Amino acid sequence: IHHGAGLVDHALAQGGSTGGGGILSVGTHYDHKEGRSLIQAYAHLRDRWPDAPSLTIVGRDHRHNRAALEGLCRELRIQDRVRVLGFVDDNALRALWSQADLAVLLSQQEGFGLPAAEAMSAGVPLVVSRRGALPEVAEGASVRVDPSNPSAVAEAMHRVLADLRLHAELVQAGRQRADQFTWSRCAASLLETLDLASRESR
Repeated sequence: IHHGAGLVDHALAQGGSTGGGGILSVGTHYDHKEGRSLIQAYAHLRDRWPDAPSLTIVGRDHRHNRAALEGLCRELRIQDRVRVLGFVDDNALRALWSQADLAVLLSQQEGFGLPAAEAMSAGVPLVVSRRGALPEVAEGASVRVDPSNPSAVAEAMHRVLADLRLHAELVQAGRQRADQFTWSRCAASLLETLDLASRESR
C-alpha cells in the first residue's frame, strides 16, 4: 500500500511548481541519504556550469550531520550557493516544492520515499537513486543514478536542467505517476486489504 502525497495539495491547486527555486533535496540527514554525495555532485555541477541553480537540502538533523554537511560546503567553497536547513514546517516545505526546478533524492534505502511522490505531485522533475524503493515510486518519471557516484549525479542534474524537453517530459510523467499516490487511494487500498484479511480469517 503506497502512501499519499497530500502535503503538496496547495501546489497542485496553484498549478504545480513555478520554478526559479533551484535544486531541492528533502529528507532527514541520515548517512544513507547521501547528503555528502549530493554536495560533492553539486560542486562538480558548478565546475561545469558556474550559473547552476542553487541547492537547498532540507531535513531533521541526525548526529550533527547537518554541521558536517555545512562544513563540506565550506571545504568545497560552495557555501554561498547551498543551504543546509533543518526541519521546516509544512507551509515552508510547500513553498519550497512550489518553486523547485529539480528534486534530487539519493537515498541508499527507503521504505517508501514520500518526497519523491511530493515532488511528482508538485510538478518537479526527479533525479533519484537507483537503489531502494525510489526507482519504483518514481517509475517512468525520473532519471536514475548511482547515489555514490557524484560525477554521475552531477551529469544527471545538468541533463535534466539543461534539456527543456526532458524536463517537461519528466514533469508530465511525474504528475501522471503521482495520481497513484493520493491519500484517498491509500485509504481505499488499506480498506481493501483489511477486508480481504477479514474474509480469509473466517
